[in-house]
Amino acid sequence: MEFLNRNKLVVGIAILLIALNLALIGTIGFRFLNGPRPESPEQANPERAQEFVTKQLMLSPEQQGQFKQFRMEHMQEMRTIRKEIRDTYQQVVDELGSENPNKEVLDSLSQRIGALHTNQQNITTNHFLKLRSVCRPEQHAHLKKMLNRMMSNNPMMREHRPNRPDRLNRPNRQNRPNRQNQ
Repeated sequence: MEFLNRNKLVVGIAILLIALNLALIGTIGFRFLNGPRPESPEQANPERAQEFVTKQLMLSPEQQGQFKQFRMEHMQEMRTIRKEIRDTYQQVVDELGSENPNKEVLDSLSQRIGALHTNQQNITTNHFLKLRSVCRPEQHAHLKKMLNRMMSNNPMMREHRPNRPDRLNRPNRQNRPNRQNQ
């Protein structure tokens, strides 16, 4: 009898491992078939982002032309900065993978990454200041609302709530009251 139970366990584990492997292969295949992901949502469809801002702010044709020029400059600057950040992160990985990683070099690279992120934020802020400068006063409220919406969609701006009562202290399935009996 013990032999049959052991066989069932081995078969169950084998089926589970096969299912996990198939899921992993499917995920890798799906990503391979879809090609590389764009660096940012804006790069995925830059025209769509421009249309969104144009509609939200009700930009005139002249404002649209100015905004288009600002966006092209902004995207080029951001592309350059993102490449520098990637290259610097690669230097960190290379240094960490070396035979004797140098802490001073790693600290210097970390500071460089921080400076690049600061520069990236300054470029973005300046981009929106330029956009604001071509807006009419009545468009400023729309711009503020749009920026607030963009920030609320940014994962970095979401509040971290480690002690959410709806997630913690939830009874497990065995201890939950049966809703049919209530």
